[in-house]
Amino acid sequence: MILRSIAGLVSVFVAVSAFGEGPSEKDAQKLVNDTVAAIKADAPGTIAKINAGAAPFKDPKDAGFYVFVYDTNLNMVAHPDKALVGRNLKGKADACGCLFRDEILNRAKGGKAATKCKASKDSAWVDYVYKNPEKKTLEHKKTHYVLTKGGDGKEYLVMAGVYVAPMTSCDK
Repeated sequence: MILRSIAGLVSVFVAVSAFGEGPSEKDAQKLVNDTVAAIKADAPGTIAKINAGAAPFKDPKDAGFYVFVYDTNLNMVAHPDKALVGRNLKGKADACGCLFRDEILNRAKGGKAATKCKASKDSAWVDYVYKNPEKKTLEHKKTHYVLTKGGDGKEYLVMAGVYVAPMTSCDK
């Protein structure tokens, strides 16, 4: 019994330790800020590069680190997964009931957090559960977002996130 408990703790420690490697929250903020600057300069060109999965908008070494963009109707405008582009995701919850896209839009427009999403101490971040494209598993993800006006005059929600832990339950 004790050996099983120790083995369980070691496997949890190894799983959590593996999440300390790879892109950080600072990396996500930098990717968002760099993308915001690119969208302000050339929204159509930047969106095309994101949709093509081009670096620096998608990390060539880590399929789970990329930038994605919505319009203010929560239509996916840019994402390296072409199957998501053009889809309206308003009212679509994660596996734990978090309407994270709606929450992001609400917060970006100056509203208060009102969904089942995990509260984040910084209003420019939201936590939710999402499928990691590299590992093909549901994981807790923390995403940084910025509402910006593109060079084409349209408003965009620019986001990038990091996977922070394997999903064992809806509570981290």
